[in-house]
Amino acid sequence: CNTSGLHGLRASTTVDGVRLIRPMLCLTRTEIERFLRMRGVLDYRTDHTNADVSILRNKVRHELLPIMRELAGGSRALYKTVEFMEADALYLEQAARQVDVTRLSNTELVALPLAIFQRAVRNWLKLGTGEEISFPEPAVLRLREALSASDKKPRLVELNGTYFIRVTKNQILLEPKDGPKLQRTIHWDWRGKPRMTLQELGLVLIAEPCKQQPAATADSECFDSRVLGQFLVLRGRKPGDRMIPFGATHPKKLKKLISDSKLTHAYKQQLVIVANARGEILWVPSVRRSDLGRISTETIHIVQLRIEALEDDFEL
Repeated sequence: CNTSGLHGLRASTTVDGVRLIRPMLCLTRTEIERFLRMRGVLDYRTDHTNADVSILRNKVRHELLPIMRELAGGSRALYKTVEFMEADALYLEQAARQVDVTRLSNTELVALPLAIFQRAVRNWLKLGTGEEISFPEPAVLRLREALSASDKKPRLVELNGTYFIRVTKNQILLEPKDGPKLQRTIHWDWRGKPRMTLQELGLVLIAEPCKQQPAATADSECFDSRVLGQFLVLRGRKPGDRMIPFGATHPKKLKKLISDSKLTHAYKQQLVIVANARGEILWVPSVRRSDLGRISTETIHIVQLRIEALEDDFEL
C-alpha cells in the first residue's frame, strides 16, 4: 500500500547484515498458527490494530485479498503470481546495482528505463545516507522532469521531510532539506573579479558590462553601474531585511516577498542577497530585484548580474 512498486513486494530484506523475513508470503496465517501449536508456542502476540479496516493496508488484507484469492483460484495461485512479480523485482534490482549514478551525466541518467532509473537512484540515496530513503512516484517524476529540462538551470527536487535532490548541469546531489546556506558575507570586487564562485551553494555570480539592456530573467538582472559601486555585498538572509521592489516606492519586508514566491522551502533557505556597500538590497535572484539602479536615459554603463550553476565534474 505504498508507492514503492514491485520493490515493496519483496518477502525479505537485509538490514545491517541481518536478513529479515517480512512478511512470510509463502505461508498462510493458518499454517503459521498450526506450526506454533505443534511446537507448543502459545505466547505469540497479535497486533489488534491489524483488524482495523479504516487503515488502508488492513482494508486490503481483509476485503480486497479475499476477492483476489477467489478470482485467482485460491491462495496458492495468488502466491505464485506474487512470486513471479518478486522475481521480476529482484532481476530489476540486480540490474540497477550495476548502474553507478555518480558516473552518469544527467542526460544518460534520465535516459535509463524508468524501472532501472528509480531503483538506481534509490540505491544512490541509500549509499549517501546509509538508510532506506522513500522515493515515491511523485518524486521520481519530478526528478526526471528536472533532469530533462532543456535550460539546464539548477533545480531542487523535494524528496521528503529531511532531504532534497539538487540537480545541477552535470550531476545530482543529495542535501539536507534545511541546507546549504550562505553563512559568510562576501565583499565582491565585481570589476576586478567579474566571476564570484559560491562553492557551498554550487553557484557562480557573474558581472558583465553590456551595451544594451537584455531581457531580465529569474537568473539575471541589469543595473545602472553607478548604483553598484566598487563592491557588492553577497550574504544570506537576515531578520528584518527589507528592499524596495522594482516599480515600488516604499520598502517591503523581504520575508514577505520570499513567502509570496513559488520557490520550495529548500530553495528559499539558500537564497543569495545582493546588496551595495551601503547595505541596500539590489537583487534576490529568483525572487525580486530592487527599484534601485533601474536603467534610464541618464544611464551611462549597464551591468548585467547573472547567477548560474557551477560547471562541475560528475562526482558525488
